[in-house]
Amino acid sequence: RDEYRAPQTPILFFTVLCSLVLVGGGFNFSRLLLAKSVSRAPEIGVFRALGATRGKLFSRQMTEVMLVSFAAAVLGPLLAVPLLELFNVLVYDTDIPRSFTTTSLFLAIVPALLVGVVGGVYPSWRTAKTRPTLYLGKA
Repeated sequence: RDEYRAPQTPILFFTVLCSLVLVGGGFNFSRLLLAKSVSRAPEIGVFRALGATRGKLFSRQMTEVMLVSFAAAVLGPLLAVPLLELFNVLVYDTDIPRSFTTTSLFLAIVPALLVGVVGGVYPSWRTAKTRPTLYLGKA
């Protein structure tokens, strides 16, 4: 018991827990993008054969990553609103209702967006650096 002390505050515990969930989500997103690039190998091979540069392929995939990450980062707080209302109805600890503030929205959207973009850099780079002959061989 002395070796594993309880967290100093519940906020610290939930911050660590949320950080672990975000890192796991980033790895999962990265694996999804790697699998997607393997399944789109013939399409990427055609782009490379028609003269698309590595930078164009990288920016194309990063644009897709940013769109998916932005949608997920915005949907998270939107889906949390009904849960927050349910919490206010069911938990009677305080008479002050919980609500989203500008800071809490910022702390919900920005880390999720950053994890998505950082998780998408490696798959985009790997897709862009592969030789076009490897892609065309899968067509």
